[in-house]
Amino acid sequence: MNLPALDHEMLKTDATTRAFNTFLKSAGKATVKLTKAEIERQKAFGETMNSFLKELDDEARAGFFIAFEKVASGPNKRRIAGHPQRPNALIDAILSEAGEMPVEAEPQPDSPSVAGGKSVSGKSKATTDASDPFDSETPIS
Repeated sequence: MNLPALDHEMLKTDATTRAFNTFLKSAGKATVKLTKAEIERQKAFGETMNSFLKELDDEARAGFFIAFEKVASGPNKRRIAGHPQRPNALIDAILSEAGEMPVEAEPQPDSPSVAGGKSVSGKSKATTDASDPFDSETPIS
């Protein structure tokens, strides 16, 4: 028995189009709400992280950074390793005892070895305007 090929145009009706558009609209709204909630949650974690780290002793902080770096991607691992509250000597000792390689920290923008001491914006740190949001160390709200 030979059936004719299904023509997708035969399935398109005004009712089908309206139902599909309603579905897309509601799915889009749910996605936006989820995205906003996730952004707010990540912002809350970011704003709280430094205070949390200050409350930990060196050993607990070392354990936190080791666990955090294990699940991070390569570039993020290097960024995390450059955190000023990371107890580098203790972490390096723990990792070498376990036979693992320490993580190399990503060079900091104010380091003379990075772009001649220039910030991300390309301006010299000495001439950077303090109101430039890209050169600020405070979290973006």
